[in-house]
Amino acid sequence: MVKITNVLGDIKTGNSGDYIFQRVHGKQVMRKGYKQKKPPSPAQLEARSRFKESINWVNSLTSIEKSGLKELYHKQFPSYTKGQPSTWYNYGKWLYIKTPKITTINPTLREYEVSHPAIQTINYYDDIKRSIVSFDDLSSLEGSIATSTYHLEVPLYIHAIGLTTICGIEYIHFLNSDQQFYTCAKYDTPCPQS
Repeated sequence: MVKITNVLGDIKTGNSGDYIFQRVHGKQVMRKGYKQKKPPSPAQLEARSRFKESINWVNSLTSIEKSGLKELYHKQFPSYTKGQPSTWYNYGKWLYIKTPKITTINPTLREYEVSHPAIQTINYYDDIKRSIVSFDDLSSLEGSIATSTYHLEVPLYIHAIGLTTICGIEYIHFLNSDQQFYTCAKYDTPCPQS
């Protein structure tokens, strides 16, 4: 509602439509109003949380790890192009946020390829959640080594693969009846009961 004080229609305070009228330092001011924002969705809250965690991870690195991260950044991105992280710091956050991907090469032979910019460890889990086979030290910040793809031939008794990134996050991928992987857990969440 807008208050009008004289016959000429001078508006003193209030709002009309999308505009707000107010007095600032004795002068009449009109500005565009704003609408209340919707509360963030669960996916937005998750993205914000992951971003904060990525900042904390990069800030927690030792000076040796930071110099290794800088070397990895310059190896992967020797010159800047649009769409890539612009600094080693942003590269570290990007590594943390990026999730691994598993591509099926041959489902009959159970051949797959895992990809992530920095795979550190791959574990094979059986149906009772025991780690049967482990491929360790595939990437290292101290050594400035990064494994971005890894070819897997999964034995029949394996029901899940745990893929740990250089940031220390483990993603659990389970095989379904069609011999396709699906991700159902991250952050060392235990495998579901079979």
